[in-house]
Amino acid sequence: MYHSLWQTKGVVYVPNVLKGIEGNPLLLSDSVHPNDRGYAIIAMRVAPVLKALYIPRPPPPEPLINIERNSTNQFLIAWQSVTNASYDVLHRGTIQPTNSWIVLTNLPGTGGVLSFQVLSGEEEGYYVLRMRP
Repeated sequence: MYHSLWQTKGVVYVPNVLKGIEGNPLLLSDSVHPNDRGYAIIAMRVAPVLKALYIPRPPPPEPLINIERNSTNQFLIAWQSVTNASYDVLHRGTIQPTNSWIVLTNLPGTGGVLSFQVLSGEEEGYYVLRMRP
């Protein structure tokens, strides 16, 4: 039964996980459920299977930001984006926490360089680049 569940649903299957535990009064708390020693044996059998399935994923890199002022005195904010991420460019006039951040734009990550030109009249203040995975 469990083996067919593994094949049809793709769930983790650990063969013979209860071997030697079922029916062993030294490893059961009642006629069905394992005691602490029984669960410890189960954990030792399951852990290597789960460990083999775990693939660590490094966090996405922080975007490197370049800010330049062009010939018309406007700012160009550019950064290396991550594919399948989404970026917000936020602005607020002062650093005071009472002022809320305004989302100027939302751009999808492409794996390449993204840029946003700050429009005239929005130059003063603070900018934040926020990545949303």
